[in-house]
Amino acid sequence: MSAAASVILDDPTLADMASTALMVAGPEGFRQATGRMGLGCALLLGHDGILRLTPGMKTRLHGIRTGLIQAVSPGPARRCRIQDGQVPEAVLPPNL
Repeated sequence: MSAAASVILDDPTLADMASTALMVAGPEGFRQATGRMGLGCALLLGHDGILRLTPGMKTRLHGIRTGLIQAVSPGPARRCRIQDGQVPEAVLPPNL
């Protein structure tokens, strides 16, 4: 089950729709959903306490090693585009 999702896109309406789709896909469908939608910057927190991130989102987050996200790097969403159609999933337990 999903607890929270966030997507960064240039279009806020599409970002809202994509984050809703990730909530529905859940942790099991995160990787496939981000790949199908071409999301470079997305995250999903599951009720299991595991934060799933696309590589683009991971590069924008600061403080991830302490387990607390302290800031998100500013910048246009176009920097979040996926490369070569690949969307590898990073799974980080909350205590990192």
